[in-house]
Amino acid sequence: MNFTVDIKPNQRYVISRALWQQHGLNSMSDNIFDNLPKRVLPKEVFETLHQNKHLKLERILSTGQTSDWYDQAQDEWVILLQGHATLVFEGGKAVNLKPGDYLFIEAHRKHRVSWTNPDEVCVWLALYIPVQNNSASSQML
Repeated sequence: MNFTVDIKPNQRYVISRALWQQHGLNSMSDNIFDNLPKRVLPKEVFETLHQNKHLKLERILSTGQTSDWYDQAQDEWVILLQGHATLVFEGGKAVNLKPGDYLFIEAHRKHRVSWTNPDEVCVWLALYIPVQNNSASSQML
């Protein structure tokens, strides 16, 4: 099993199990809170839990990382399961998130992660849904 790590928005690379374990992670299991990093990760980690032509479900782990602006072709529903974070939307609206907070972000609504707590592992669950009226974006993520 391979995992992806964020380098820049929309640019990720696959890491091997050995590199995954080097950062204190073991393997995926059936519990969203299993195998959390034991130390600060160099990059935000994206794990695809399920994907088909209708959706993509990811577990995202952050340990103090921020992001550049995202302008995604698909809708996104995201929930912060653990940790604390702040998302900022184009125009300046900031949303502070605590465990259990969730958002629906429409396709092409520019946003970025401006802060994640470096003292705890932030565990996100993100569901990406292709926009049905746009054949280019509904081809799959």
